[in-house]
Amino acid sequence: MRFASLLCTLLLPVCAVAQQLTESPSGPGSAKRVITFTTEADVQAIAAAKAVAEEARRDAFYRYPIGKTFWYKPSESRLQVTFFQHVGEDPVVPNIRHLQSTIRPDVTLSLQVLERFVLSETHSGQPISFAYRIVFEDGTEALVANEAFGKYASDRPIDGDRPGLAKDPAEAVSKLNDRLFVVDPERLAAQHAAEVERLKAEQSAAEATEAAAQAKARPKRTAAAKDPRRRSGVYLGMTAHQARASNWGAPQSVNRTTGSFGVHEQWVYGGGNYLYFQNGLLTSVQN
Repeated sequence: MRFASLLCTLLLPVCAVAQQLTESPSGPGSAKRVITFTTEADVQAIAAAKAVAEEARRDAFYRYPIGKTFWYKPSESRLQVTFFQHVGEDPVVPNIRHLQSTIRPDVTLSLQVLERFVLSETHSGQPISFAYRIVFEDGTEALVANEAFGKYASDRPIDGDRPGLAKDPAEAVSKLNDRLFVVDPERLAAQHAAEVERLKAEQSAAEATEAAAQAKARPKRTAAAKDPRRRSGVYLGMTAHQARASNWGAPQSVNRTTGSFGVHEQWVYGGGNYLYFQNGLLTSVQN
C-alpha cells in the first residue's frame, strides 16, 4: 500500500502534463480550432469566376435593347446618334468591319432593335465592337453603333436607365438633344408643356396672394405713418439699419440717387412722412 501511494505521488506531475497535452488551448472540453488556408490556385479560381460573371453581365447589358422599341427625335445636333445603311469590310485589316452610308430621319419616329452583331474581334475571337440592326416604324432597316444605347459599366443596371437614352420631358423639347428615347418624345413634350403651365399658374397664384396681403396691410401702414409717435424714434446721424429697427420701420419705397456726392436716399412712408439718408446716415426727417 505504501508503495502504491508513493508511485502515484511520483507519477502525478507526468499525468498532469499528459492531460494538458490532450486538452484544447481554449480550455477543457473545447473543440479543436479548425484553420483553413487560401492557396494561389484558390485565388486564381476566384478571379476566373469573377471574370466569367463580369463577361456574362456585360453581354446581358449589350443584349438589353434587342426586341425593344425606342424613339428617335431629330434635332439641330448631329454629334451623337447616327444611322447607317451598310457594313463594309476594312480593306487593310481583316475581321474588321465599319458602318457606312449614313441615313438620318427627318421626323420623330419609333424603331425596334432586331439583333446585335460583331463589327470587330480579337485574334482569339473576343468581340471588340458591336452594332445593332434596327427597323424603323415605316419598315426601313438601318444600323446603329452600340454606343447609342449606352456604354457598359460594372456598377450600372442592365435593364435600367443608361447614358445615351433619354426620358426626361425637358430633354424632349431641347433643340440640341440628339438622342434615343425610351418613351415617345411627343408625349414627353406634352408633359413638359403641361408642367410649364402648372408652374406659371402657381406663380400667378402666389403673386395674387402677395398682392392681396400687401393691399390688406397698406391701410395699417398709412395709419401708422400718420401717427404722431412716428416723429419720435429716429434721430439724425443714425444708420439705415437703426432706422428700420425704430418705430418707423421699413419704408413703402426708396428713391435713390447716386452721384459724385455719394448715395442719397429718400425713404417714403406715406402721409407726408419721409426720411433722408446721405451715404447710409440719416440727415433729415420730414413729417
